[in-house]
Amino acid sequence: MALETMGLPDEGHAEAYLISGLHLLTGYGNDALGVAELQAFLFGTTGQMMALVKCLAAIRHASIADAGIRLYRAYQRGRSSYFTPSTWQPESLWDLPVQYVQRWLGL
Repeated sequence: MALETMGLPDEGHAEAYLISGLHLLTGYGNDALGVAELQAFLFGTTGQMMALVKCLAAIRHASIADAGIRLYRAYQRGRSSYFTPSTWQPESLWDLPVQYVQRWLGL
């Protein structure tokens, strides 16, 4: 299903929609710590250093005492999931319940 058929503009917004979808699926917030957790999760799934760099950049703005533990858990969650960002096709999953997609991806 294309973004246009859902009434969403596609031009220049696709990455933002994907990131929002990942926040929804993982349950990580959109505050600084939630952004850092999502990047730690993505680092766990891909091992790509850019995700780690984004994680460290986001955590600078968080002031949570247990941030290190939460980031490590997010990383481990990414390592143990079936989620592969390079082959993920969210359009094929939009009509499915969130809980089903979370189980399918091992989240």
